Amino acid sequence: RTDYLYEPMRSRALQLPDGMGDDIYQLARQLRAQYHSDEAVVTGMLRYFREQPFYYTLNPPPLGAHHVEAFLFKTRRGFCEHYASSFTIVMRAAGIPARVVTGYQGGEMNPYGDYMVVRQSDAHAWSEVWLPEQGWVRVDPTAAVAPERITRGLESLSEFSITPRLLGQNNLLSRLWRTSSMSWDAVNNFWYQWVINYDYSAQQRLLARMGLDSSNGLHIALAILTGVGSVLVVVAIFMLWPRGAHDPVTRLYLKFCHRLAGVGLVRGANEGPLDFAGRVAGGRPRLATQAYLITRYYVALRYGRRPEDKAIFIQFRRAVRAFRAH
Repeated sequence: RTDYLYEPMRSRALQLPDGMGDDIYQLARQLRAQYHSDEAVVTGMLRYFREQPFYYTLNPPPLGAHHVEAFLFKTRRGFCEHYASSFTIVMRAAGIPARVVTGYQGGEMNPYGDYMVVRQSDAHAWSEVWLPEQGWVRVDPTAAVAPERITRGLESLSEFSITPRLLGQNNLLSRLWRTSSMSWDAVNNFWYQWVINYDYSAQQRLLARMGLDSSNGLHIALAILTGVGSVLVVVAIFMLWPRGAHDPVTRLYLKFCHRLAGVGLVRGANEGPLDFAGRVAGGRPRLATQAYLITRYYVALRYGRRPEDKAIFIQFRRAVRAFRAH
């Protein structure tokens, strides 16, 4: 972050490719004529993406030599790099310094290893624009077209996830696949952290503590097989061992969610109670009053200052037992 945009950097951030078509300059002039500040021009371009028939896809049609013009005015189908690069080009044509940023957005916590899994499918591209008195400001044009790609990652879109296509949505096979995948990833992570990434002296000490001769290849192979087998057995026992009962508040709320799932309103894994209640109200207005009442009780008991309030719990339990999602 810098407080001042020096001229060499400004020149680079305004540079445009040779042979660019007049359509892009025309769009930039329209934005400049309609909006009176750089920040408003940025908002106007995002509105253009949102209101015109743009689509997010990983299988865009061919664009040809003038790919930015073809994307903006003809095909209007692409992924994050198309949106970030075309947005940046239009901003530069409008006189606003802009640049493309690439990296990763998203990730998923592995519950068996307490670490973040960042996959290649989380790769992402967005933009930054230089605004007076603000400096470089992050702008993600993809969010204007596919907000679910930004908030939940690429795997949230069924078009790009192989698991739902093969196993179906929210069923037992899909959950088993996900659990197995995360478990195996945790095993691999443990192996790389504690064996592969050990330096030579650390490996020697580990083998010595195990009573093995580090110069004997057979001993090392047996140790590896034994270690992997032991870890797999422990993971299998952990996965198959019955889980303990939830606390009464959680158990009642899950009962409420289960009844809604029976009519097709399935709560997402990362969906908060209030967001879920809002979605229930939007999909089934007749259930809105009960859904908001139960959710308010649950939030008060789970996150409020007096989670031990028996009066609220009794009302919560009574409301859940009376709830019928039909």
